[in-house]
Amino acid sequence: MILSNNGRRLLAIVVGAVVLWALTYLGFSLYGKHAWRETKASLLAQGELLSLEQLAPPAIPDAENFQAAPLWAEPQSSTKKGPNFATDLVKALGGAKKNAAPVRANLTGYDRPIDLDYAAGVFGRINQTQPEEETAAQFLLRQISPADPSLAALTEAAARPHSRYMGDYSSLSMRPQGLTAINWEYWQNLTKALGFRAIIQCAHGDGDAALRDIITLTRIIRHLEPEPLMELEMIRLELIRNVTRIVWLGLYYQCWSDAQLRELETTISSITIWPSLIKIHRGQRARFLQWAEPLAERGGLKSLYRSYHNPEFDSDTPGFLFLFPPGIVFTDFSTYSLYIQDFTRKAEDPSFPRIQLIRERLPFEPGILESAYPQKLSIDQSKAWLIGRTRASLELDVRLSQTIIGLKLEEYYRARQRYPATLSELPNLPQNPMTNAPFDYRVGCSGGYALRSPALKREGKENPTLAKEDWSWEIPSERPAPVP
Repeated sequence: MILSNNGRRLLAIVVGAVVLWALTYLGFSLYGKHAWRETKASLLAQGELLSLEQLAPPAIPDAENFQAAPLWAEPQSSTKKGPNFATDLVKALGGAKKNAAPVRANLTGYDRPIDLDYAAGVFGRINQTQPEEETAAQFLLRQISPADPSLAALTEAAARPHSRYMGDYSSLSMRPQGLTAINWEYWQNLTKALGFRAIIQCAHGDGDAALRDIITLTRIIRHLEPEPLMELEMIRLELIRNVTRIVWLGLYYQCWSDAQLRELETTISSITIWPSLIKIHRGQRARFLQWAEPLAERGGLKSLYRSYHNPEFDSDTPGFLFLFPPGIVFTDFSTYSLYIQDFTRKAEDPSFPRIQLIRERLPFEPGILESAYPQKLSIDQSKAWLIGRTRASLELDVRLSQTIIGLKLEEYYRARQRYPATLSELPNLPQNPMTNAPFDYRVGCSGGYALRSPALKREGKENPTLAKEDWSWEIPSERPAPVP
């Protein structure tokens, strides 16, 4: 069969397109793999740790491991949820309900105490009638008392010297499967119950008991700091928030002695924010590479898609993924790894503005392949998690600084029966991490004070702006008299 001139031209165009696609495919694949291997070698030469095993805390005997305590062993193979007192109470006080006194639903803030009478009344209507002879604090402590054995076991476990995740670090990846060796609901319920017990003890005037529970929570915070796992960092940040709120409440109720104030200051000062966040960023990179790099080596986009969406069925893999060269994957490995390196270097520099860390952006977005290109989805998901944790870390760094200053101000007040006119009267105060300058500090006309910092709006992940309301820490001029 002899082709016409038009037919020959069409054939030449088709053949040329196929050859061009093949050369492009091969070129991208070779370039991407070569660029990633050079980047990886450079990162390793600079001492960057690219595996979870390298980032993980060193192996320790089970007897010294907080996460190996018998307290955690039973729930992993059962549906045990732990004490649900705190969860039930939050729901009773309104929780997500818009018409159930949302202000009172907050267990405590940094400018208002918990309404114990309201809490006891609502919780009593749900569980049982509150006896008239009991105070609200006594009633709530009695409600939480069934959890006391579990909380005692938590306190004993927290006293262990070290902590290390009990699961297999090498099996973790960016796939949405979570840490199977952790019973999240059990962790949350236990720590919430312990924190709420400390809150009630502060209001009840039992500073000794509240201090013991704060020390336990702080020990858990320090135990989780060396972990490179995002899920454990989320628990850690929530515990830091709880501890700072409990300390504010204890200052409001004046439940601690001068010696206890100094012990609390030492305890709170031992909590750090940025070293843990830096390790989490490196951990997310390690988890992503741990999952994606072997798959990309074997089959590029198709293997990544099949593993992420449905590892059991090849039929779920879109055929058009064969059109995209695996080099795309390796190019993004380099981009993401260098982004994490740049972020962690800036976070390690105390002079770098912390708010700017939240505005750091990856130089690409998922784009048109987002539904079929899970490697980009994983990077983007990781970026969103990291930005969220960075925002939370910045706020909690502010709260920790406010807590330390609040404790020093209380010591000053105890000695002089007044607050200082300016913060310059107190030595060695932490600066505001938001501004790298002193906090805005104002003393009320009739006593009391307010520590304020510019706050970030909660919405807007990529370009955070300042909120109208400050992150405020306020002690009013009128406080309840200390409980005898």
